[in-house]
Amino acid sequence: MGVSAAALTATVNRVAAQNGGADDVLDVAVIGAGAAGLTAGFLLDRAGVRFRILEAADIHGGRARKDTSLADFPLEMGGEWIHTTNQVLNTLSQSDDAAQRAAEWRPVTCDVLSGGRLYRENRYALEWRGEHRFISTTWFDFFNDFMARDIRGRIDLNTQVTRVDYSDDPLRIGLANGETIRARHVIVTVPLNVLKDGDIHFEPELPRSKQRAFSGVVMPDGFKLFMRFDERFYPDMVLFDHGYQTPEAEIMFYNVSLDKPTGQNILGLFAHGVVATPYATLKDNELVRAALDQLDQLYDGAASRAFEGHVLQNWSKSPFHRGTYSYFHGSRPATLGASIDGRVHFAGEAYNRRSDGEWGYMHVAARSAYDAVDEISRS
Repeated sequence: MGVSAAALTATVNRVAAQNGGADDVLDVAVIGAGAAGLTAGFLLDRAGVRFRILEAADIHGGRARKDTSLADFPLEMGGEWIHTTNQVLNTLSQSDDAAQRAAEWRPVTCDVLSGGRLYRENRYALEWRGEHRFISTTWFDFFNDFMARDIRGRIDLNTQVTRVDYSDDPLRIGLANGETIRARHVIVTVPLNVLKDGDIHFEPELPRSKQRAFSGVVMPDGFKLFMRFDERFYPDMVLFDHGYQTPEAEIMFYNVSLDKPTGQNILGLFAHGVVATPYATLKDNELVRAALDQLDQLYDGAASRAFEGHVLQNWSKSPFHRGTYSYFHGSRPATLGASIDGRVHFAGEAYNRRSDGEWGYMHVAARSAYDAVDEISRS
């Protein structure tokens, strides 16, 4: 993932000279301050180019979000697992010690509900070995501490982009407040559903290849619910009809406190895809009640008796996200990730240009920013 700062700087200097070196024209505008947007800013800052990150929400981090109100350790309200070796943290942050923040997740016990019967089947828990999680920090802390540390002054929060006009040079980026920003390149990192819903109008329209690619990928419903109990009545994992488990449909309870520096009993419920929709459409209090009722049925009312509190992140109802992560049916991430006209670039968990078949992961989102910035350096 080597991006040449010298090559990038030379490229933007050349383009700046061609355009008269206008002071009000950014070298790069980045739309979205999630994993990909922050990583892009981190790299652009190191290259010494002029950029701004335009974020619609009131906080950076995107789908990396944490809560510190329920437990005595931070809870991952968005991305949680590191679906590869923890050494990827060193690679992404260009540091020597980021990997020390994470360790292998080591579940031991697992209950499975299948055919209306709950039974203990620990081998499913063992299949999760090799996944890593942060120990006492989060994905949000990783991006905040390493990527955002030196660029916070160049992140414009509450700044919603509504238009990208690449019919001329420089590009014109229209904001919801009526302002226009000019830039020589733009990196679009907003979640897939935001683009599919047409929140950002492109002039000219996106190429048909890109539009066809959108039709072959979905970003379905999903949420994360954490509950604190005054006693532990559950195993490390609870799975439902384990044959359903696919990347587009997943639901499980899991022992969040496992391998954490805590004595508290925190149980998580993660749901994604079609199995999440019946929950995600409920009001928040109804969703929590439904989760407790499910646990009560499995464990003889223990959940309601021991329940102390909860925190909930319903990503389906988050206005600038509207879902969890992508799943491809017919198109390929490389098609979505391809740049347009050498000036409109894409990065994020759905925009992997590589042929490794990965998408939906935090490290893929960050890595795609490396590829987008590399495209700029070679343009």
